[in-house]
Amino acid sequence: MTEQNEKSAPQRAETIDAIVRYDEIGLKGKNRPLFERRLVQNLRRVLGLRDHGVQSTRGRIKITAPVGADLSPVSRTFGVKSWSPATSVRAEPDLEAISAIALTAARRAVEEGVRTFKIDARRADKEFPKTSYEIAHIVGGVVDRALPELTVDVKRPELTIGVEVGTRGRAVVYCERMPGPGGLPVGSTGRALVLLSGGIDSPVAAWFAMKRGLEIECVYFHAAPYTGEKTKEKVIELARILTAWHGGRPIRVYIPAFGKVQDAIAEACPEPFWTLALRRVMYAVSDRLARAKQHGALITGECLGQVASQTLENLYAIDRKVDSLVLRPLVGQDKHEVIAIAERIGTFETSTLPYDDCCTLFAPARPKTKVRAADLDDACADLDIAALAELSLATGERVRIAGDGKRDVGPIWSKTEPDVGAEETEARAEPS
Repeated sequence: MTEQNEKSAPQRAETIDAIVRYDEIGLKGKNRPLFERRLVQNLRRVLGLRDHGVQSTRGRIKITAPVGADLSPVSRTFGVKSWSPATSVRAEPDLEAISAIALTAARRAVEEGVRTFKIDARRADKEFPKTSYEIAHIVGGVVDRALPELTVDVKRPELTIGVEVGTRGRAVVYCERMPGPGGLPVGSTGRALVLLSGGIDSPVAAWFAMKRGLEIECVYFHAAPYTGEKTKEKVIELARILTAWHGGRPIRVYIPAFGKVQDAIAEACPEPFWTLALRRVMYAVSDRLARAKQHGALITGECLGQVASQTLENLYAIDRKVDSLVLRPLVGQDKHEVIAIAERIGTFETSTLPYDDCCTLFAPARPKTKVRAADLDDACADLDIAALAELSLATGERVRIAGDGKRDVGPIWSKTEPDVGAEETEARAEPS
């Protein structure tokens, strides 16, 4: 070990390193730095690190964190393809320090029963005097000679030791590849309002929206006294679970008061139209919120043909009165596919708690399945939808929930809380 390496060893002992890989961001054009910058910001936020702790460098993002830091949130950060815990070392032309770290990793693997390996080398710094092939050959030779128990297998090795020579005379060595969720960084493509119920589908739809780079807020329609506080708390808990995927941001849940809305619908509309009329008022409220809170779209958990209200005709009749773009990420998903994702992202157990939402409790005995838009207009003719929307929003509440469960509660129309975060003043990345 060189004198410079000896001097830097104590500092390395106080930190842990990781490298982060992305794929879709790498396909972007001139606006690629905007997506990279958003991913770096999100990683800093989820890990609680300052600027120097997460830095972008030539197609990779490097993390330097205190020893003992929990890096698992990287696996739930959209935009990440994979990441690896790594050891950072000076990149000397003789590759001595790199080879020593690789050999240590290989010895540990042999003790665990590993018998085949390969070296996967990458040279980002093209001025480094050794090519990627030469790095792999030299480092692999050191390991091969020192550990006769190991055999080189470049096709299906039990152990792959990665070596990446970056800029500024540094290299990283790693063995594991931890998968990320892929997609685009949250906040890179816009903001959307999710119609969040207590069911299985809408949290999964929210997850897909975040995967495509959307920062989300949610609206839940609370129909007290027909639905109780446990139902509301269930939805807030779902929002808390989703914060784990939200790039370190809390999530606001807007809770319009919908009990009087249901009373008005029951009085003014024929029973077969109750569900569709209720959905139309929900969309009107959501559209009003989306425009006020600067959301570019509404997100719903509707899936074509899954229930009576989700036919093509009914979906058209419900949302034709709103100005906002309506996105339905689950439109082509089977129920078992949605359940599998809900289990993976951690929402399934909460979604299946036995507390009914307002749609379930308000379902007519014989719902309309293929209603014409004009017929729904006629059924809602005696409803003052705009007035009901304003009333529900004026008497509702807003809950801002963080991943640790801390919450801030206030009115929906708050003068003290900004509608758009300070980060949104930065130009948003546009697809290329």
